[in-house]
Amino acid sequence: MMRQLMAVTSSLLLGIVTPAVAMTEQQVISRLSSVPLFVLMTPQNEPVALALNNKGKEVQIIRFYLSYNDAQVAMQDLQRVNPPLARQVRIVAASMPQFFELQKQKKSPNVEFVLVPARNSLEATRAVLREQGKPDNQFEGIPVFYATADKNGSVIMIEEGGKKFTPFYFDRSDLQNFINEYRKANPQAPQPRIEVVPLDRVISSMIATPTSKPDPTSATFQFVPSSSAVQKALETQGKR
Repeated sequence: MMRQLMAVTSSLLLGIVTPAVAMTEQQVISRLSSVPLFVLMTPQNEPVALALNNKGKEVQIIRFYLSYNDAQVAMQDLQRVNPPLARQVRIVAASMPQFFELQKQKKSPNVEFVLVPARNSLEATRAVLREQGKPDNQFEGIPVFYATADKNGSVIMIEEGGKKFTPFYFDRSDLQNFINEYRKANPQAPQPRIEVVPLDRVISSMIATPTSKPDPTSATFQFVPSSSAVQKALETQGKR
């Protein structure tokens, strides 16, 4: 089941996806194909599962990390608790659609696939919320960041190939770099404001269901992976 995780292709590089007004869940998830994840893998090409006791029942937790550094910390923890296993385990790059596919394919209720947000993104999220005078301990989910350009909350868009896109960044520092370039190109424009929202809320706003229509602006949504994570994924691929 896990052999497909060994292949990291050029999909890790940010690409433009042709917008569509109404999308299925699968189509939306495909837009996340540029987002790399990292998982601890055994020599048998199986992910490392940690056994946790949940109300007297043992659950196998398999974690996929958005940050390579966080995966390294998990490796260090494994080295402390199980040195023989840790010596055989390596960090392998995967993709977001692969994570969702594995979730869908799982057959045992005692196995849980967990997507772990990057620690630095959680810290950045708390900083954004504090700057806005909001509680910084109530955010749940995977944070993605975007920028607004005025008091009405108009989202800053990018133009490429004659088309406009609304970028959602997995790394606040990448968004800040974008804002810096935006300020150079638009020196008279108001200072952009950084906003943060859970990934699952963005995904939900894009999906068409029999009872609801997607946010009409979601046709322009584009996910921008962490540049450092993409670099680490490509380096990991080169070490195989």
